[in-house]
Amino acid sequence: MEVNTYASFLKSLTGLSPKSSTDYLSFGDSINTGVHDELMESILEWYRKDLSDKQRHVEDGHLFNFFDLWSRYSGIGETVHSRLIHFLLYPDSLHGQDRRYLTIFLEMLGISNPLEGIWTITAEKGRVDVRLTRNNPRSVIIIENKSNWAGDQSNQLYRYWYQNIHRCDDDCFSEYYMDKDFRIVYLVPKKEKEISDNSLCKPPKEWFGKINEFDKLPEKVPLAPIVWTFDNEFSQWIDRCIQVTPTGNYPLRSYLSQYMNYCKIL
Repeated sequence: MEVNTYASFLKSLTGLSPKSSTDYLSFGDSINTGVHDELMESILEWYRKDLSDKQRHVEDGHLFNFFDLWSRYSGIGETVHSRLIHFLLYPDSLHGQDRRYLTIFLEMLGISNPLEGIWTITAEKGRVDVRLTRNNPRSVIIIENKSNWAGDQSNQLYRYWYQNIHRCDDDCFSEYYMDKDFRIVYLVPKKEKEISDNSLCKPPKEWFGKINEFDKLPEKVPLAPIVWTFDNEFSQWIDRCIQVTPTGNYPLRSYLSQYMNYCKIL
């Protein structure tokens, strides 16, 4: 085998390659040694085994993911993704797990007495991706889903706070939320996706219309958003959902597992 051919083949298998003409000569000098013949045979044996393992995993369905297939052929936009989240949170969904998944989600957000009261859960309503509300005690959770890495709209999180959470002068101050069950969850694929400063700022006066409280409103959202990533906290939630799903419910457990794996690579 020629030096260049050998070097290219070695690089394709190991990622190693000569960095200079001197390295090429060193490769060439050592090709004829028994050490490199043995190394080549070991590499080829590893390569054959790797191909065999991959083929076996393909045949056994270990590499199949319904959500990956769905994404490749038609895409999973943020609207659809929000509805998938709603499906798991909504107790009366076809998953048949009642409030199990919802309760875990609320516990992870530190909501007090998550089993108390009736939760109303909506998706893509009033421009909010996913919203959870409870009347007694009053609680509001807003999920801003950025699964597709979309940028923030102008004053987006401020507008959501004003329209869904703000009710009185007291809630314009951060101290108000210390013992309250209000959350703004900023859900992103990876931690590199950050909240824009503009999203947290008060919109122009014209946006509010005819109100008398504009000057009393805070310049920024008083409730600090909680950042969750699909590959970390969100996947942890799905994993905990799998753990509480009956072991005999293979279709649902498989659905959750594939969804979790898909969320890790958004």
